[in-house]
Amino acid sequence: MKFTKQHVQLLTFATLCLAVAEPALAGADATFSAVSDLVKGWMEGSLGKLFAFGSLGTGLGITIVKQSLMPVVVGVSVAVATYYGPGVLNTVVAATL
Repeated sequence: MKFTKQHVQLLTFATLCLAVAEPALAGADATFSAVSDLVKGWMEGSLGKLFAFGSLGTGLGITIVKQSLMPVVVGVSVAVATYYGPGVLNTVVAATL
């Protein structure tokens, strides 16, 4: 394989990018930890319960109007995502290798 000037330039650029890249430390930054904990508490507490009941009620209302069960499925999905979502996101973001 013959290396052209473009190949050498691309290899040099890639090497420089890798040399100056800093490791990604997900969860090591605590800048917004107070706000994150506050919102997580809301979503797993009474606000999350309110969202869950609201989405389920809206899904039931739309189901009655449209005569289809899909809005209830979406409502239940939103309710489950509201309750379990913050914990899953916190685990994924705070994971270390």
